[in-house]
Amino acid sequence: MSSTASGKIPSYPDAARTAGIHPKTLAYWIKRSEAGDAGYDIVSEGIEWGFHEHCQTAIQAAHDLVVGQAWRMAMGGVIYKTDPDLLGLGCQGPDAYLRDEYGNPIPERIYRPNFKMVRYLLAWRYPEKWGKHPKREVPHHTGVLVVGQNAQKPKNSSPASVAASVKARRWKAFAKKIDEAKS
Repeated sequence: MSSTASGKIPSYPDAARTAGIHPKTLAYWIKRSEAGDAGYDIVSEGIEWGFHEHCQTAIQAAHDLVVGQAWRMAMGGVIYKTDPDLLGLGCQGPDAYLRDEYGNPIPERIYRPNFKMVRYLLAWRYPEKWGKHPKREVPHHTGVLVVGQNAQKPKNSSPASVAASVKARRWKAFAKKIDEAKS
């Protein structure tokens, strides 16, 4: 597959163009390699695999590069200045850092953690635990079936009339209790 360092998207058509072949040729080679045909086993970086297995490894490497960079962005961290003289000698990583008079690496940039990115990566990697849970379908087309002679719709059902009706019923109940107490 093509390199992400060139700024191109790692895809089969892009890889085919980089290799100077037609994308259908690449697809044919992968199909033949998956079928186990002779002549499609190749050695790359000291490993002999089928052509399709090397393609899958390249895809996974590009995927890991993108996810690794997103994880570094999410977790934050420090980027240290590098010493051009040490880089020229072939040193890499912490061995090539520019150091102060006490031997400590000199920070070039400090990134704060991005917790939204952490949440996104967790939801993407573990959707069953960290992803959005699907809403359950609840039917809302229900009603109440009233059987009997009072099954008619009330004539006036505005909020004011409902409140007045409740007050009237309470007053009647209270008046009935007073009448019972008098007798």
